[in-house]
Amino acid sequence: MTTVALTITPLTVPATLDADDAAEFRHYGELNALICDEAVGLPGLAPDAAQMLPAWQDTADTLHLGFVAREGDEIVGMVTVDYAQEDGANTASVDVLLPRAYEGRGVEDALLAHAEADASARGRSILQLWTLHRPEESERMLTPRTGWGRVPSNPLSDLAERSGYAFEQVERNSEFTMPEDDSAVRTALADALAAGHRIVNVNDALFYYVLGENAGYRYPTAARIWAADWHP
Repeated sequence: MTTVALTITPLTVPATLDADDAAEFRHYGELNALICDEAVGLPGLAPDAAQMLPAWQDTADTLHLGFVAREGDEIVGMVTVDYAQEDGANTASVDVLLPRAYEGRGVEDALLAHAEADASARGRSILQLWTLHRPEESERMLTPRTGWGRVPSNPLSDLAERSGYAFEQVERNSEFTMPEDDSAVRTALADALAAGHRIVNVNDALFYYVLGENAGYRYPTAARIWAADWHP
């Protein structure tokens, strides 16, 4: 592995996307889409900067932090860390964003180490690292501790493995099969965008969560799990 000299600085969260200090956050949105495209061929899986900014500005429930790695003046990767703000929370959710062009140069290791140090300084003892995988076979397949599902290894899962992480579970994403000729759909999308509409990604789990909470169901958040007598 060839290492490079990096500087890692906090990701600036601007007031608006057209503010003077918004370039980094706009780049974050573009990088997020690039990672999803390179990893699984689904750039639309990533929310864009406009969709993410309100959540980053509102820290009542979750504190979103980001760190930007640069080689000279060039951004070569980022890492985000999400901290639930509920009392007793001890987890941190980490997402390493590294384009293929910079793999194997030590950037991913430096970003993960930086995120781990920040989480440790904030008293978080459990880190969850997310990776994207294509649903295909490879020479080395990974099976989670749950025993359900398996995925092909990739550079980020290799990073997690050599950093001491345990592969806990596989979560699946689905997509609609589009017709071979999707010109009508693309034309409708282009017309909507031209009229000033924007793409919004919706996770149906949000609706189930809201319905469940309104019905009195208490979901197993980190604080609720560790406040219980039984721990999985």
